Amino acid sequence: MPSKPSRLRLFHEGFASIRVEHPTRWLRFDSITSDDQAIHIPTGTPLAPIDGIESTIRANDRPTVVAPPRDLQALEEIGLIDGHMVPTVISGISIRTQHAEAPPAHEIPGPRQLVRQWIRRRYWNPQPRVIELSFGDGSRLVHLGCNLHRDTSSKWLEEALQSFKGADWLLVGMAQGEAESLLNHLPAFEARVVLVTDLVNDARRKARLPVKWLTPTVDQLQELGVPAYPFPPQSSMCFEGDEASA
Repeated sequence: MPSKPSRLRLFHEGFASIRVEHPTRWLRFDSITSDDQAIHIPTGTPLAPIDGIESTIRANDRPTVVAPPRDLQALEEIGLIDGHMVPTVISGISIRTQHAEAPPAHEIPGPRQLVRQWIRRRYWNPQPRVIELSFGDGSRLVHLGCNLHRDTSSKWLEEALQSFKGADWLLVGMAQGEAESLLNHLPAFEARVVLVTDLVNDARRKARLPVKWLTPTVDQLQELGVPAYPFPPQSSMCFEGDEASA
C-alpha cells in the first residue's frame, strides 16, 4: 500500500470488483483479488463474485468483511473472517447500507447459470443493497449498485434519496436495458461526481449473455447536467480535493 495515496482513488479491477484507496484504509467492493489488509464489502450485485474473500480465507488469512448478518454467517462456512455487521465504523470510516428491491427479471441468471452458481457457491445468495462510506473529513462515497431499474418503487427511491442524496462520489451500475431508469432517477441524487460503472458486462460475457456499452447513457446524463463519467474495467479515477483525473 502506498504511503501517501490520493485523497481518493478508485480502481475497477473487472467484473463488479472496485478497489477504494483512501489514506485511512483501503476497501474493496465485490473483490476478485485476495487481500488480508483491506475491508471487503459485498454489494449483492447480481452475478458479482466474492473470489477475493474466498481466496483470502483459503490462504489461511482472516479478511475483514462488512455485511449483514446472514452474509457473514454464509462466509463463515468457508473459514475464519473478521466479520462486522452494518452499520459499523472501522478505522474511522463509517459504513452503512440500505437493502434494495429485487433486480428486474431479465437480470436474474437463467437455469444453466443458476445451476453453475449453486454448484460452486450453495451458501451465497446476498440481497442487493446500497452502501455508503463516510470518511473522517465528512466526504461520502455511495455505491448504488444496479438498484435503479424499472421495478424500483417510488417509496424505495424516496427513502434512498433521503439517505444518500448529495454524495461526493456516487458509483452506479446499469442493469441490461435499464438506461431509461438511470436517466429518470439519477439526477435527483445530486452527487458531485457520478461514475457510471460497468458492474455486469464481464459476468454477462462469461455467461454468454448480451451486453451494452455505458457511454451513450453517460452522454445523455451529461446533457441533463449530471456530472457523469464512464468507469469501465481496468480504469481508475483519482480525486485530489475537488479535482478528478483518470
